[in-house]
Formats: sequence, structure tokens, C-alpha cells
Amino acid sequence: MKSLTSSKRSAMAGFPLAIIPLLHVCRKRRDGPETFRIVIGSTITPIRRVSWARPMPLPAFLSSANLILCERYLLEKDEVLSAIRLVEVFVVPPPPPGIADWKEGDPVPPGATTVRAFVIGHIKATPRYTGNHRMSVRIFNSRNEWVNMPDQTATFTSRFPEAPSVVGLIAELQLVVRNYGTTYVCLFLDDQEVARTSLTTAPPPSPEA
Repeated sequence: MKSLTSSKRSAMAGFPLAIIPLLHVCRKRRDGPETFRIVIGSTITPIRRVSWARPMPLPAFLSSANLILCERYLLEKDEVLSAIRLVEVFVVPPPPPGIADWKEGDPVPPGATTVRAFVIGHIKATPRYTGNHRMSVRIFNSRNEWVNMPDQTATFTSRFPEAPSVVGLIAELQLVVRNYGTTYVCLFLDDQEVARTSLTTAPPPSPEA
């Protein structure tokens, strides 16, 4: 299995992607923000079309919501999180014959190319807000399929009354490249989309380029 984690050979996944079941990082921070343990690989629901031009208003209790993709991250002893090598496009070799028929849950075929990346979510509420909400990451691939990860409980708390309460998420993705294209990674809170990012796989440039 070829595994790409560098944007020199790649640059970030976005194919009709298939997701290998994989545990995410889980760590609870003392000042309130949390990251959640999520198992990748659950329901795939075909849909016909998604309009990405629609507005995405935030709930009144939120001040911001963001998603980023990176190759690595660093969580230091003082629990400060750093994202390393922000990437959006992975340049990968052509998918091998027959990989287009691969389905989530099947063994990864020999010679398949996989792309590993981390999704980092950061949701900030207004000061003094506390509450529990359902949070999930959902992926819409270029084959018009939704890959829905299990819901998690997001608890907004803060040790400092004047500071906004925050919930964080770190999710590790390992993606099987079935074809080139762009995939959208979406963050939902109580079934409302609050943040979105994209990842793309592309072929290597031709020698003449």
C-alpha cells in the first residue's frame, strides 16, 4: 500500500474518497476545549446534488467555527495545539485498475494509494455560554456520497468567565484514493453545518509542464 503524507508528492485528498475505519485522537483539556475520539467509517448515503453556494449562518450562541486540514499536529504539555503543514491538494499517482469498485469496509487492495491527514475543528461560543450539543464530521465525496461519522457530545465550558467557551476536535483521516477530484469535509453542530473545508487529489504534472 502506498501511503502519502507529504504535499511534495501529494497535497491533500479529495477524491471520491473511501475512509478506512480509524480511531481519532481523544484528549480532554482542563480549560474546557475538548477533542473527541471518533471512528471513521459508518454510513454512506448517496444523494443527487449539494449546493455549496448556500449561506452558512452560525447559531446565535457561537462566535466562530473553523475547520483546517494539516499533515501533522502538535499538542504540547501546556495543551497548546499547533497545526503543521496546512495542505489542501495531494498530488498522487493514477489509481490502480479496479480500485474504483472498492467500497468502505472492504480490505484495502494491494497497490492502493492512501492519503493520511488530520482535520482540526475549533468552535468558539460567546463568553459565559455553557451547554451540550451534538457534533459530527460529515464528508461529501466527488461520487455524491455522504460519509457520516458518529455524533459526539460537545460540551462548552471555560475556566475563565470572560473568555469564550471553546470546543475542539482532532480527527485523523486515512483515505483510499479511488479517483481524482475534490471532497468536502463538513462540521455539524446539532445537525446544522457550521464549518466546511475541502481536500483535493490531483495527478502528477506531465513532464512537459
